[in-house]
Amino acid sequence: MESALSRALQEQRIEVYFQPIYSVREGRIIAAEALARLNDPQLGFVPPDEFIRVAERTGDIMEVGRQVVSQVCAFIAKEHPEQKGVHRISINLSPMQCMNDQLAAELSDIIDRYGVPFERINFEITESSIEDHYLIRKQMLTLKERGADFSLDDFGTGTSNLVRLLDLPIGFVKFDRNLVNSYFKGDANFLPDLVRMFQKARVLIVTEGVETAKMLGNLAAMGCDYIQGYYFSKPVPISRSEERFSRNA
Repeated sequence: MESALSRALQEQRIEVYFQPIYSVREGRIIAAEALARLNDPQLGFVPPDEFIRVAERTGDIMEVGRQVVSQVCAFIAKEHPEQKGVHRISINLSPMQCMNDQLAAELSDIIDRYGVPFERINFEITESSIEDHYLIRKQMLTLKERGADFSLDDFGTGTSNLVRLLDLPIGFVKFDRNLVNSYFKGDANFLPDLVRMFQKARVLIVTEGVETAKMLGNLAAMGCDYIQGYYFSKPVPISRSEERFSRNA
Protein backbone atom coordinates (compact mmCIF):
# COMPACT_ATOMS: atom_id res chain seq x y z
CA MET A 1 0.00 0.00 0.00
CA GLU A 2 2.82 2.41 0.86
CA SER A 3 4.52 1.70 -2.48
CA ALA A 4 1.25 2.13 -4.39
CA LEU A 5 0.59 5.46 -2.69
CA SER A 6 4.15 6.66 -3.29
CA ARG A 7 3.91 5.77 -7.00
CA ALA A 8 0.56 7.49 -7.33
CA LEU A 9 1.90 10.69 -5.77
CA GLN A 10 5.04 10.67 -7.93
CA GLU A 11 2.94 10.14 -11.05
CA GLN A 12 0.20 12.50 -9.81
CA ARG A 13 -2.47 9.81 -10.10
CA ILE A 14 -4.48 10.78 -7.02
CA GLU A 15 -7.98 11.35 -8.39
CA VAL A 16 -10.58 13.79 -7.14
CA TYR A 17 -14.26 12.86 -7.01
CA PHE A 18 -17.08 15.30 -6.25
CA GLN A 19 -20.23 14.66 -4.22
CA PRO A 20 -22.94 17.35 -4.61
CA ILE A 21 -24.37 19.29 -1.67
CA TYR A 22 -28.03 20.35 -1.87
CA SER A 23 -29.43 23.59 -0.43
CA VAL A 24 -32.80 23.15 1.26
CA ARG A 25 -33.62 26.86 0.98
CA GLU A 26 -32.71 27.16 -2.70
CA GLY A 27 -33.93 23.70 -3.70
CA ARG A 28 -30.87 22.90 -5.79
CA ILE A 29 -27.23 21.80 -5.68
CA ILE A 30 -25.06 24.72 -4.61
CA ALA A 31 -21.76 23.08 -3.58
CA ALA A 32 -19.75 19.86 -3.68
CA GLU A 33 -17.26 18.02 -1.53
CA ALA A 34 -13.93 16.98 -3.07
CA LEU A 35 -12.86 13.44 -2.12
CA ALA A 36 -9.46 11.85 -2.81
CA ARG A 37 -9.43 8.47 -4.58
CA LEU A 38 -6.67 6.01 -5.50
CA ASN A 39 -6.92 3.47 -8.33
CA ASP A 40 -3.69 1.46 -8.49
CA PRO A 41 -2.76 -0.63 -11.58
CA GLN A 42 -1.92 -3.63 -9.35
CA LEU A 43 -4.22 -3.20 -6.33
CA GLY A 44 -7.20 -1.75 -8.18
CA PHE A 45 -9.52 0.69 -6.42
CA VAL A 46 -8.23 1.28 -2.89
CA PRO A 47 -10.84 2.30 -0.26
CA PRO A 48 -10.19 5.90 0.82
CA ASP A 49 -9.99 5.05 4.52
CA GLU A 50 -7.17 2.61 3.81
CA PHE A 51 -4.83 4.80 1.77
CA ILE A 52 -5.58 7.93 3.80
CA ARG A 53 -4.63 6.03 6.97
CA VAL A 54 -1.36 4.97 5.32
CA ALA A 55 -0.73 8.51 4.06
CA GLU A 56 -1.17 9.91 7.56
CA ARG A 57 1.24 7.34 9.01
CA THR A 58 3.95 7.97 6.40
CA GLY A 59 3.51 11.75 6.18
CA ASP A 60 2.41 11.52 2.53
CA ILE A 61 -0.91 13.09 3.52
CA MET A 62 0.72 16.50 3.04
CA GLU A 63 1.33 15.79 -0.64
CA VAL A 64 -2.08 14.16 -1.05
CA GLY A 65 -3.58 17.40 0.24
CA ARG A 66 -1.54 19.56 -2.13
CA GLN A 67 -2.58 17.49 -5.15
CA VAL A 68 -6.26 17.56 -4.17
CA VAL A 69 -6.25 21.35 -3.66
CA SER A 70 -4.43 21.82 -6.98
CA GLN A 71 -6.97 19.69 -8.87
CA VAL A 72 -9.91 21.48 -7.29
CA CYS A 73 -8.46 24.89 -8.11
CA ALA A 74 -7.68 23.81 -11.68
CA PHE A 75 -11.28 22.63 -12.07
CA ILE A 76 -12.73 25.89 -10.72
CA ALA A 77 -10.43 28.02 -12.89
CA LYS A 78 -11.19 26.07 -16.07
CA GLU A 79 -14.82 24.96 -15.71
CA HIS A 80 -16.32 27.87 -13.73
CA PRO A 81 -18.87 25.74 -11.84
CA GLU A 82 -20.38 28.92 -10.36
CA GLN A 83 -21.98 29.48 -13.76
CA LYS A 84 -24.09 26.38 -13.04
CA GLY A 85 -24.88 27.57 -9.53
CA VAL A 86 -22.15 25.59 -7.73
CA HIS A 87 -20.40 28.31 -5.78
CA ARG A 88 -18.27 26.38 -3.31
CA ILE A 89 -16.08 23.26 -3.27
CA SER A 90 -15.26 21.70 0.10
CA ILE A 91 -11.80 20.20 0.69
CA ASN A 92 -10.91 18.00 3.65
CA LEU A 93 -7.91 18.82 5.82
CA SER A 94 -6.41 16.00 7.89
CA PRO A 95 -5.31 16.46 11.51
CA MET A 96 -1.69 16.17 10.39
CA GLN A 97 -2.11 18.98 7.86
CA CYS A 98 -3.67 21.14 10.55
CA MET A 99 -0.56 20.78 12.71
CA ASN A 100 1.57 22.40 9.98
CA ASP A 101 2.28 26.01 10.96
CA GLN A 102 2.75 26.83 7.26
CA LEU A 103 -0.64 25.40 6.26
CA ALA A 104 -2.31 28.72 5.47
CA ALA A 105 0.68 29.92 3.44
CA GLU A 106 0.90 26.67 1.43
CA LEU A 107 -2.82 26.61 0.65
CA SER A 108 -2.83 30.30 -0.24
CA ASP A 109 0.07 29.80 -2.66
CA ILE A 110 -1.80 27.05 -4.52
CA ILE A 111 -5.08 28.97 -4.68
CA ASP A 112 -3.33 32.16 -5.83
CA ARG A 113 -1.43 30.23 -8.49
CA TYR A 114 -4.73 29.31 -10.17
CA GLY A 115 -6.29 32.72 -9.62
CA VAL A 116 -9.28 31.22 -7.84
CA PRO A 117 -11.32 33.42 -5.46
CA PHE A 118 -10.95 32.12 -1.91
CA GLU A 119 -14.73 32.42 -1.56
CA ARG A 120 -15.02 29.35 -3.82
CA ILE A 121 -13.24 27.16 -1.25
CA ASN A 122 -14.52 25.64 1.99
CA PHE A 123 -12.10 23.67 4.14
CA GLU A 124 -13.41 20.81 6.27
CA ILE A 125 -11.70 19.95 9.55
CA THR A 126 -12.56 17.32 12.15
CA GLU A 127 -12.64 17.61 15.92
CA SER A 128 -9.40 15.60 16.06
CA SER A 129 -7.71 18.34 14.00
CA ILE A 130 -7.96 20.76 16.92
CA GLU A 131 -5.21 19.27 19.06
CA ASP A 132 -3.43 22.63 19.15
CA HIS A 133 -6.32 25.09 19.40
CA TYR A 134 -4.13 28.19 19.10
CA LEU A 135 -2.28 26.95 16.00
CA ILE A 136 -5.34 25.81 14.05
CA ARG A 137 -7.28 28.95 14.96
CA LYS A 138 -4.41 31.11 13.69
CA GLN A 139 -4.25 29.19 10.39
CA MET A 140 -8.03 29.31 9.99
CA LEU A 141 -8.24 33.06 10.62
CA THR A 142 -5.53 33.71 8.03
CA LEU A 143 -7.48 31.81 5.37
CA LYS A 144 -10.79 33.27 6.55
CA GLU A 145 -9.40 36.78 6.01
CA ARG A 146 -8.71 35.83 2.39
CA GLY A 147 -12.34 34.71 1.97
CA ALA A 148 -12.25 30.94 2.55
CA ASP A 149 -14.79 29.30 4.83
CA PHE A 150 -14.64 26.32 7.20
CA SER A 151 -16.82 23.36 8.14
CA LEU A 152 -16.57 21.16 11.19
CA ASP A 153 -16.77 17.69 9.63
CA ASP A 154 -18.11 14.45 11.18
CA PHE A 155 -19.73 16.16 14.15
CA GLY A 156 -20.99 13.54 16.56
CA THR A 157 -17.92 11.29 16.42
CA GLY A 158 -15.67 13.25 18.79
CA THR A 159 -15.77 14.59 22.31
CA SER A 160 -14.36 18.11 21.95
CA ASN A 161 -15.51 20.98 24.12
CA LEU A 162 -18.29 22.79 22.22
CA VAL A 163 -17.27 26.17 23.60
CA ARG A 164 -13.77 25.70 22.17
CA LEU A 165 -15.18 24.50 18.86
CA LEU A 166 -17.46 27.51 18.49
CA ASP A 167 -14.51 29.80 19.26
CA LEU A 168 -13.13 28.78 15.87
CA PRO A 169 -14.22 30.60 12.67
CA ILE A 170 -16.56 27.79 11.59
CA GLY A 171 -19.44 28.63 9.24
CA PHE A 172 -20.83 25.10 8.86
CA VAL A 173 -21.15 21.94 10.93
CA LYS A 174 -21.60 18.56 9.23
CA PHE A 175 -23.58 15.92 11.10
CA ASP A 176 -21.93 12.54 10.67
CA ARG A 177 -23.90 9.94 8.70
CA ASN A 178 -23.91 7.58 11.69
CA LEU A 179 -25.54 10.26 13.83
CA VAL A 180 -28.16 10.87 11.14
CA ASN A 181 -28.85 7.15 10.71
CA SER A 182 -29.16 6.72 14.48
CA TYR A 183 -31.81 9.43 14.56
CA PHE A 184 -33.91 7.68 11.93
CA LYS A 185 -33.54 4.40 13.82
CA GLY A 186 -34.90 6.11 16.93
CA ASP A 187 -31.59 6.06 18.81
CA ALA A 188 -30.64 9.75 18.64
CA ASN A 189 -33.76 11.74 19.47
CA PHE A 190 -31.61 14.68 20.53
CA LEU A 191 -30.78 15.56 16.92
CA PRO A 192 -33.44 18.35 16.71
CA ASP A 193 -31.93 19.85 19.88
CA LEU A 194 -28.50 19.92 18.23
CA VAL A 195 -30.01 21.65 15.20
CA ARG A 196 -31.56 24.35 17.39
CA MET A 197 -28.30 24.79 19.32
CA PHE A 198 -26.27 25.43 16.16
CA GLN A 199 -29.00 27.67 14.77
CA LYS A 200 -28.69 29.83 17.88
CA ALA A 201 -24.92 29.91 17.34
CA ARG A 202 -25.59 30.99 13.72
CA VAL A 203 -23.76 27.99 12.30
CA LEU A 204 -25.22 26.41 9.15
CA ILE A 205 -25.96 22.68 9.23
CA VAL A 206 -25.03 20.04 6.65
CA THR A 207 -26.35 16.50 7.09
CA GLU A 208 -24.50 13.59 5.49
CA GLY A 209 -25.68 10.12 4.55
CA VAL A 210 -29.12 11.09 3.26
CA GLU A 211 -30.46 8.32 1.03
CA THR A 212 -34.25 8.74 0.82
CA ALA A 213 -36.87 11.39 0.16
CA LYS A 214 -38.25 10.76 3.64
CA MET A 215 -34.89 11.57 5.24
CA LEU A 216 -34.60 14.71 3.11
CA GLY A 217 -38.08 15.89 4.07
CA ASN A 218 -37.63 15.26 7.80
CA LEU A 219 -34.23 16.93 7.98
CA ALA A 220 -35.43 19.92 5.98
CA ALA A 221 -38.43 20.31 8.31
CA MET A 222 -36.07 20.05 11.27
CA GLY A 223 -34.16 23.09 10.01
CA CYS A 224 -31.06 21.57 8.42
CA ASP A 225 -29.64 23.89 5.76
CA TYR A 226 -27.79 21.53 3.41
CA ILE A 227 -28.11 17.86 2.49
CA GLN A 228 -25.46 15.48 1.17
CA GLY A 229 -25.82 11.81 0.33
CA TYR A 230 -26.63 9.10 -2.18
CA TYR A 231 -30.18 10.44 -2.57
CA PHE A 232 -28.66 13.11 -4.81
CA SER A 233 -25.49 11.41 -6.00
CA LYS A 234 -22.65 9.13 -5.09
CA PRO A 235 -19.19 10.73 -5.43
CA VAL A 236 -18.35 10.96 -9.13
CA PRO A 237 -15.09 11.69 -11.00
CA ILE A 238 -14.40 15.29 -11.97
CA SER A 239 -15.02 14.31 -15.60
CA ARG A 240 -18.64 13.41 -14.73
CA SER A 241 -19.33 16.25 -12.33
CA GLU A 242 -20.58 18.51 -15.11
CA GLU A 243 -23.42 16.03 -15.62
CA ARG A 244 -24.49 16.44 -11.99
CA PHE A 245 -24.03 20.21 -11.87
CA SER A 246 -25.87 20.68 -15.17
CA ARG A 247 -29.11 19.63 -13.45
CA ASN A 248 -29.16 23.13 -11.97
CA ALA A 249 -29.09 24.79 -15.38
